[in-house]
Amino acid sequence: MNKVVIVAGPTASGKSEVGIKLAKALNGEVVSCDSAQIYEGMDIGTSKVSKKDMQGIEHHLLDICKPQDDFTVADFKRECEKVIGDIHSRGKLPILCGGTGLYINAIMFDMQFEGVKTEKEVRQKFEEMARKHGKEYLYKELQRIDPSVAERIHPNNTVRVIRALSVLESEGGGSRSSNLGDLSLAEKRESAFDFIKLVITWPRDVLYSRINERVDTFFDEGLIHEVQGLLEGGVPQEANSLKAIGYKEIVAYLNGETDLKTANELIKRNTRRFAKRQLTWFKRYDDFRRFDMSETTDEEIVSWVAKNM
Repeated sequence: MNKVVIVAGPTASGKSEVGIKLAKALNGEVVSCDSAQIYEGMDIGTSKVSKKDMQGIEHHLLDICKPQDDFTVADFKRECEKVIGDIHSRGKLPILCGGTGLYINAIMFDMQFEGVKTEKEVRQKFEEMARKHGKEYLYKELQRIDPSVAERIHPNNTVRVIRALSVLESEGGGSRSSNLGDLSLAEKRESAFDFIKLVITWPRDVLYSRINERVDTFFDEGLIHEVQGLLEGGVPQEANSLKAIGYKEIVAYLNGETDLKTANELIKRNTRRFAKRQLTWFKRYDDFRRFDMSETTDEEIVSWVAKNM
């Protein structure tokens, strides 16, 4: 079976840097598994790796669609499998690198999405459920599927409960919101690839500090100008791409709904919550080798992967 390395981890953990180190050492190429980095023109708020920082390593599945386009997990799986096949055909090692759990699941379990309902169809199902069983029943369903999401929504806010359930059970949701959802609607199969799986983490306080510093850097590098450019370029505010963390908060700021300080604080808070959901997702699987980066060097990770080739 052809080897595929998966470098997973929460946002701001340093996945890109580790992926590049592995690619340089093991004749590999990096394949992005990030649901926001697929979009053209969304560079700052997604921490998209620059050409300079790529250090000559080929990167795939960056800038593959326009921000006004919809891009589902089924689309990602199709494109990712093409790229993996191409990399293998050239005798190189694919290194999947990202934190979008839904994307990683789709490849790991060879998810089959034929016949899977759209988010709109799933939402209609939950609306009918609310009519039949009441809002309390619906909220308990959300608590069962994702307690961390449920705790942030008031039980009486049925619109938000339905929205959350729809995203969690649908096949996509294109943003860094709740795209760690349940894939029960898609058929799982055994993958044709032999995966070497690792998760890089940090102590929570260190990770949160890294997130806060990264968000401040976004503002220094021109995140507001980037979002203004997207809107002026014709990207509608309701586009999935602009629901991503770091973008929806700036849209709200530009609409006069918040001030700049509040927008900054909201991005930090929402990113920390997203990282917490990512960490919860990674704990589901015991076949990922975990590396605490406060105690591990990149060289040790390269050595471990090389031994498992």
